[in-house]
Amino acid sequence: MPIYIPTPESAIRKHVENMLLHRNDLIAAFTALAEEMPRNQSRRQLRRLVEQLKKNVSASVLMSDPATAIWLTHASAAMAEPSKAKRLTSALAYANAVADSRIQSRHVLLYPAIAISLAFAVFVVICFTIVPTFEKMYVEFGIQLPAPTLFLIWCSRTMTESPFFSLLVVIAVVLAIYVMYRLWTQFALATRIFGRFAEGNSASVAAMARFTNQLAELLDMGASLPESIWFAGQSCGNRHLRNIAVGLANHANQGTTPLNQSFVASRLPANLIYALSTSGPDKPGTKSKPNTALLRSLAAIYRERVRNRVDWAGGITSPLATLGVAFVVAVVVFSLYLPLFSLITGLS
Repeated sequence: MPIYIPTPESAIRKHVENMLLHRNDLIAAFTALAEEMPRNQSRRQLRRLVEQLKKNVSASVLMSDPATAIWLTHASAAMAEPSKAKRLTSALAYANAVADSRIQSRHVLLYPAIAISLAFAVFVVICFTIVPTFEKMYVEFGIQLPAPTLFLIWCSRTMTESPFFSLLVVIAVVLAIYVMYRLWTQFALATRIFGRFAEGNSASVAAMARFTNQLAELLDMGASLPESIWFAGQSCGNRHLRNIAVGLANHANQGTTPLNQSFVASRLPANLIYALSTSGPDKPGTKSKPNTALLRSLAAIYRERVRNRVDWAGGITSPLATLGVAFVVAVVVFSLYLPLFSLITGLS
């Protein structure tokens, strides 16, 4: 079965080509918008679009690059708006929604990051100042040390004898965690590994919100259902959802059976498939049209779901981080004083 790919006669391509006729206006408007945005991925994507516009690239190049594709519907909407004062309304709304989502996510991670850093700093200070004193005492008494104390002493010796090597190890571990996190989110590894058990995670729901909103924008522009699904999947930022969108667009292009009978349709929310299949009671003999109003409502619901999860995570991570710091301190104290209990027991 051939894979659907938008043709040069597609409605989206025509909109992009019409948009490129106003290339200079878009460059000025998007450059000013990028200057007002915080330093994040959306700003880099918008600046990439400006750079591509300055290079006079074709519509096919802009559509094939996911970094620029996400902004094309907003650019087309801007050029379709007769009032210059309202031309950037769609782009501004999208930029504000993305910035708000990123700020909330960072606020959730801020307190745990500070707590973990503080716990590590306390651990380092203890290893440099307190552990050597206890180690000398243990050697003088000839105490047989348990495994937790031996590990703590090993950490102290490593830090005191090779501080630069220890620093490099810490930096390498932090970079490895960061790279693993980026790969985990970029390639949607949670969904690929755990399947349907992880399809409802926050990253997938956020991508579903972008996918659904983009679908509504494209369908309102007059794009066909297959190309709208295909293009929205390419620009949603989730590889797993992109693959599903390609399969669904292929099924919609064949047109032999309804969308809800597609195999990949079972991997998407039922409300989304319903919105793409019908807009309500149709007249006999007429073909149903996607319900873009319902698609926008679903996108708002998905965004609200992510926001609620972020708020919940922000409330639960603070006490968990505090418990983590307390656990580290308790383990260190227990490891230091455990041999003393053995010494006191032996003396008695």
